[in-house]
Amino acid sequence: AGAVLWLCRKHYRSLKFTWSSTAVVLGIVTFVVWLALIPSGAHRHDGWPAALESVPMQWAAVWLFFRVVGYVLITPLAEELAFRGFLTRRLLNADFQNVPAGMFSWLSFLISSVLFGAFHGGMWLAGTLAGMSFAIALYYRRALGDAVQAHAITNGLIAVYAFATGQWSVWS
Repeated sequence: AGAVLWLCRKHYRSLKFTWSSTAVVLGIVTFVVWLALIPSGAHRHDGWPAALESVPMQWAAVWLFFRVVGYVLITPLAEELAFRGFLTRRLLNADFQNVPAGMFSWLSFLISSVLFGAFHGGMWLAGTLAGMSFAIALYYRRALGDAVQAHAITNGLIAVYAFATGQWSVWS
């Protein structure tokens, strides 16, 4: 995914990628909501530490590095390009490239958020609410970069939480 994003960077370079305090707040709120919606007992099957202990420390560190980069940088960019950059606009018009980023409709907002939630399996409700939050970040300044930033902050906080608490299941 990272290689594909790198090769296609000229196609999304024109998107607004600037600092947004609103995106930061939405990312933090989404993280809190995500934690609140984790099913009770979900931490009983936290197996990543055991799996990482079975390999040499340097390999575990390399794996964790790439996992963090993928989760905090690559996934937010790829998912936001797909859901907020493409799908929300495609639901408005088949010629989605002529639909400005951040154009709102309830239909595109709800469908893209529910589909985003569905991609998060058992955490579908949290995923749907996260999709709504990231869409709000997009709509606020009509900047896809804000949705990416909010998503990256949420994922970064989830990763930090997993490292700090050892509750690796929140980071799946």
